[in-house]
Amino acid sequence: QALVEFNQDLKILERPLPVPKGPEVLIKSTFGGLCHSDVHLYEGHFNLGRDMKLPVPIKLPIALGHEIEGTVVAVGEDVPKDAFVDGKSYAIFPWIGCGKSSCSNCVSDCEHWCTSPDKKKFADGESGDSLYGGYSSHNLIPHWKYLLDYEGAVPKGLGCAYMCSGLTAYSALLKVKDLGINAEDVLILGLGGLGFQAVGMAKAVLGGMPLVADID
Repeated sequence: QALVEFNQDLKILERPLPVPKGPEVLIKSTFGGLCHSDVHLYEGHFNLGRDMKLPVPIKLPIALGHEIEGTVVAVGEDVPKDAFVDGKSYAIFPWIGCGKSSCSNCVSDCEHWCTSPDKKKFADGESGDSLYGGYSSHNLIPHWKYLLDYEGAVPKGLGCAYMCSGLTAYSALLKVKDLGINAEDVLILGLGGLGFQAVGMAKAVLGGMPLVADID
């Protein structure tokens, strides 16, 4: 299912399946989370309030969805044998950088900060790979290391959502923890998708429950 025109129904586009090479992995989509940014991309703009809109800089058509999960159907020649279990659904880390040794962000495990035009993020239409998003039937993953086996940690089908909202909330809580602030002195503003994730993780990360505020 691809976004062909902003704010219009998604359409089915047929394209040849990519063939994985080297460390690449081809997955068949099993679950795809809906991030609020996907809604903005669908609409074609970000609402800034007061009737102000910021157009999204993406080229159509693209398949939306960066909260991705799937089963392995083909691998490149450099993928270790028996690395994956047939039929198991793996969550996909979507914030993929360029991977070059000259990139300070990628070599320091901060691929999500990569600003190279060669980055391969499955988000915001930032690269050609975003043509195959979470709402497509298959995804070509540039390296097998981005597949995460989360069996036993969270219910099946939920792993994909943690790749965006979960990581966002968790990283924010870790920053607060590093400041040494008591949990009861922390205020989470907004109890939407990210807020609920933060509340669910707060006790384990901060050692207690923070305050939460939202509009009624």
